Amino acid sequence: MKRINILFLLLVLIFNQTKSFGQNNDGALDPTFTSMANEQVNAIAELSDGKYIIIGKFTQYDGIARNGVARLNADGTLDQNFTVGTGANAEVKCVLVQPDGKILIGGFFTQYNGVAVSRMIRLNADGTLDATNMQTMANGDVYTMTRQTDGKYLVGGNFTTFNGVTRNRITRLNADLSTDTSFAPIGAGASIYTITQQTDGKILIGGLFEFFNGVAHSKIARLNADGSLDNTFLAQLQTGSSYYITKIALQSTGKIIITGSFYNVNGSNDKLYITRLRASDGLNDDTFNNIFLGTGSNHGTNSFINNAIVTSDDKIIITGPFTVYNTVIRNGLARVTAEGLLDDTFFPGSSSLGFMTPIGLNAQGMGLSYNSTTKKLMVVGQFTSYHLTTTNVNRVIRVKMNDCTNTNITTQPTSQAACLGGSVTLSVAATGSNLAYQWKKGTTNIGTGATLTLNNLTAAQFGTDYSVDITGGCGTVTSNTFAITQMPETVISTQPTSQAACLGGSVTLSAVATGSNLAYEWQKGTSNVGTGATLTLNNLVANQFGTDYRVIVTGICGSVTSNTFAVTQNAATDISTQPTSQAACLGGSVTLSVAATGSNLAYQWKKGTTNIGTGATLTLNNLTAAQFGTDYSVVVTGGCGSPITSNTFAVTQNAATAISTHPTSQAACLGSSVTLSVAATGSNLSYQWKKGATNIGTGATLTLNNLTAAQFGTDYSVVVTGGCGSPITSNTFAVTQNAATAISTQPTSQAACLGGSVTLSVAATGSNLSYQWKKGATNIGTGATLTLNNLTAAQFGTDYSVVVTGGCGSPITSNTFAVTQNAATAISTQPTSQAACLGGSVTLSVAATGSNLSYQWKKGATNIGTGATLTLNNLTAAQFGTDYSVVVTGGCGSPITSNTFAVTQNAATAISTQPTSQAACLGSSVTLSVAATGSNLAYQWKKGTTNIGTGATLTLNNLTAAQFGTDYSVVVTGGCGTVTSNTFALTKKDTFQTVLNINLPVGQIYNFGSQVLSQAGMYSLTLPASNGCDSTVILHLSYITGIDDQLATNAAISAYPNPSKGKVFWNIAEGKTAQIQVFNLQRKLLVAQSVSTNNNTLDLSALASGVYVARVREGNRQYNLRIVKE
Repeated sequence: MKRINILFLLLVLIFNQTKSFGQNNDGALDPTFTSMANEQVNAIAELSDGKYIIIGKFTQYDGIARNGVARLNADGTLDQNFTVGTGANAEVKCVLVQPDGKILIGGFFTQYNGVAVSRMIRLNADGTLDATNMQTMANGDVYTMTRQTDGKYLVGGNFTTFNGVTRNRITRLNADLSTDTSFAPIGAGASIYTITQQTDGKILIGGLFEFFNGVAHSKIARLNADGSLDNTFLAQLQTGSSYYITKIALQSTGKIIITGSFYNVNGSNDKLYITRLRASDGLNDDTFNNIFLGTGSNHGTNSFINNAIVTSDDKIIITGPFTVYNTVIRNGLARVTAEGLLDDTFFPGSSSLGFMTPIGLNAQGMGLSYNSTTKKLMVVGQFTSYHLTTTNVNRVIRVKMNDCTNTNITTQPTSQAACLGGSVTLSVAATGSNLAYQWKKGTTNIGTGATLTLNNLTAAQFGTDYSVDITGGCGTVTSNTFAITQMPETVISTQPTSQAACLGGSVTLSAVATGSNLAYEWQKGTSNVGTGATLTLNNLVANQFGTDYRVIVTGICGSVTSNTFAVTQNAATDISTQPTSQAACLGGSVTLSVAATGSNLAYQWKKGTTNIGTGATLTLNNLTAAQFGTDYSVVVTGGCGSPITSNTFAVTQNAATAISTHPTSQAACLGSSVTLSVAATGSNLSYQWKKGATNIGTGATLTLNNLTAAQFGTDYSVVVTGGCGSPITSNTFAVTQNAATAISTQPTSQAACLGGSVTLSVAATGSNLSYQWKKGATNIGTGATLTLNNLTAAQFGTDYSVVVTGGCGSPITSNTFAVTQNAATAISTQPTSQAACLGGSVTLSVAATGSNLSYQWKKGATNIGTGATLTLNNLTAAQFGTDYSVVVTGGCGSPITSNTFAVTQNAATAISTQPTSQAACLGSSVTLSVAATGSNLAYQWKKGTTNIGTGATLTLNNLTAAQFGTDYSVVVTGGCGTVTSNTFALTKKDTFQTVLNINLPVGQIYNFGSQVLSQAGMYSLTLPASNGCDSTVILHLSYITGIDDQLATNAAISAYPNPSKGKVFWNIAEGKTAQIQVFNLQRKLLVAQSVSTNNNTLDLSALASGVYVARVREGNRQYNLRIVKE
């Protein structure tokens, strides 16, 4: 069973490991940041300018002395302008950057740059010690500092006094670092490692202590603002010196994240080094990291956690010496979701390296810093690699982050009511990243988007089970359920009825309807007359009566129109025909009459206030002078309404017949008309017009049409006859003939400028002349002359004329004539910017329209030439610029200045980086390169005078002996000149040849490279040399015969292991001594040593990996042995 559990765990590890492969860039190393600290970095703080302060145990950074504190540039290089001098004399544990840029550091040190200090100091922004308000500070180590919202500082550690005041492991300092006496707890019984202030001002502390203010509080406590214990906070960890809290961090909900070395929190034994507490009372939040891995399995990390930070999306980044989180490999660095599960979107490594490769740090992380704007995470600690990257990652790295915002509904959708067949729009507001919306009725998907409009609602769509699911980059959330309810339809239950009333009276209209949010619009015909369920019409006028009344009732769910009904008028007393004034002769008669409507009518005629008769008509006979007057009236009385008094009217006395205005002489045209008139007084007048004795017409006016020559004369008169007196004859008068209308001088065509003026004129004969000037059919002016000012384009044309109208004859229209536009000065093609070489030429040009054009080219305010084109030769540096223009002057309009344009200088061809001499092996490759500036560059590489290639770089492959030499160059040609580089060399690297002479006893074999030799002869072997070129070893192998063989056998010696990683042991006969010399293949002696039975070790650890020759001398015998160092 144990083997099965191990296999299961292995499968879980494999699955959890491999599921991280192929993730995004979240957690990847930022290669633009490099670091070179020589020892552990404890913490890092980012400055406002993007630089970083690091603190820790290190004594050097990038080989430069920096004891415990340094400032890095944004790319990780050392900022040597940060003056720390000799720095701190012991480890620095914590750092805090003030808003003003000054820096607080704390730790174990008692000196800074040679000045005695007490474990906490403030530095100026340049790294020098800020001696202002220097206090005695701490008598013990300082581990943590935090800045309160009010600018004061909380400091924790292992001290018992601070600034000379008893403060057991925690104190609060004012902004000037003096002790805040309002914060005076008894303190903790052991070290405080972390302090965090809540948003309500309360203070969370964690560390090694088991008592605070004399009360048992193991490892964690919450303080009030004055340092007293908050007794509502009940959290407790297991006791013992091996358990402690390293970090307390707050999520946006106020929940409390703790990390450190522990497993038992509030009595629960499954809280491995990280857990979450409730904000209210500090008890366990069991929704945190609630995965299940099987019986006996734990979750969290497999070792303690040094530090943690909470990001804006409530995720948690942790670092320490751990190697897994929730059984997934995470070496020293991991990101945890807000609920404590491993966030496998944060992958501290590269999946390209395969399955069981290291992930994360090779040693513990200590400190973290995160910039939510740049999304870069800083990690510091003891590590020297990050996921197999070992270059420039010495104890500080910068990691890329792709954090996101949790999906959250900020405004819930609300219940709504709608009509059957109507529409409703649903909406929700949410925050998060990459949001998608799924609206539902019950479990049925009905639409997407932040808003959803449902049209033509059916009965099935009403209900109380609506909701919306919102999915984002960081989770899915479901809204509250809400309802869509059906509203009632609009219906008239009681129709309005017809009514009758008097003119000026009142009537009340009413209707009863059902529905929601009802509105009433009463109408007469199509005119709105009022609103409300009842409507009273007062002071009724005649036009308010009719049979076309109705009411429109409008509700949320539709409108309905009532039956039409009538408001009829009860007949009101009214005078329909007023009595009229009349005239009569003295002694004559007159009949007065009136017409009225109404019922039960009665009439009372009056002169002034005197009643003179009754009835609808009244005749007055034998009129006397006293009966004439202007104060007559009649009062009509009826059944509806008040009595009506008529208009006053007159009974006037007709005057005796008399001519008051005699007819006057007139002139007229032949064939035209003339109207004769006379004014006379009297009654029943009649008129007889005469020419001479001939009657020609009647009436007060007489019109004579189509006059003939015979009708002109001076003997006209009129006889006026009236009812009172004898006929009267007027004075005689004349009708004379007028001359005909004619144009004597036609108007002529003219030309003018746009915006200018032109005067039109015509000469004509006739009487009563008038003039109407026209453009086309449009009247534009009158008079014999017409001046048109500020001419617009629309006023130019060929359709001008003038109509002359006179007293005689038809109007005369002139010949058509033109008003044409002189072309206005304008630039049709602007000059364009150009570029040229120093000493070269450039031609400037402009195209313009208009008359009498002239051109003035300018550079700035200086005139430089004329003409539509201008060529500038032998250009000097002063002639280049962006202030060129041309002024075009013409006969019509103001001078026109072109757009400014530039004449810019093309850069001269120049070599900015010369090609350099190089060395290479015969048969190898070499790349030549040059850097040049200028325009339209071309490159010609040469060896001597021979062209060998083109391009800014040139690679020569398979080099021959002929290609080596010192006469290389490159010619660079550009738009502004040609330049030749310095000559440079391509030299051949040396090759080496080594000759070995080996004598062996007969029958002994020799390993020569991959060859196993047993025959005398000459052999060769090619090996790589240190300069990159191949080296050749020549072996002369011979065998010893006779006595030499015996001696060789007696002196036989061998080495093992061979190949060796360093030490070689020699087998040598008892009592024998041998001299051994070790040579490289270039015959350089590297090691010389005697070996014997009691001293048989030869140390080759200092040699590089490769092949070496050991020359062995034993007595008068010598032979060589190949040694391979791995």
